[in-house]
Amino acid sequence: MEQILSTQEKLEQFLSADTIFDLKLRPLLLCGKSGTFTYLIEFADSISIESILSALMHSVTTLPSTLREITETAIPFGSCEISLDPAYAASEILRGSAALTLEGYDEILLMDIRSFPMRSPEEPDQDRTL
Repeated sequence: MEQILSTQEKLEQFLSADTIFDLKLRPLLLCGKSGTFTYLIEFADSISIESILSALMHSVTTLPSTLREITETAIPFGSCEISLDPAYAASEILRGSAALTLEGYDEILLMDIRSFPMRSPEEPDQDRTL
């Protein structure tokens, strides 16, 4: 008998989720449907994550037929993308995007939440040139 994998299980297989130590798989419950918010801790901007999760929990009262509708109504973020390909979604997560998967949806919602370390504009004391 063929086993049918959920979108999240396929995504975790492509990511080798059990071997990446800074991969965060945050379970969530949205309108009675279980889901997972997946991202790399190293690249994630905590303010973006907090605003996305807050918007999802407070704005979504009924689930639409597609995840695209959620991006148009609930996600306070301009750089969202929908993917049906778990391999592509896995590569985007490894580049710094976050992924939202929900039970009953084949789509994966990708959001660019990258944050890069900033260096101050001042020259460090140890690296001064003469």
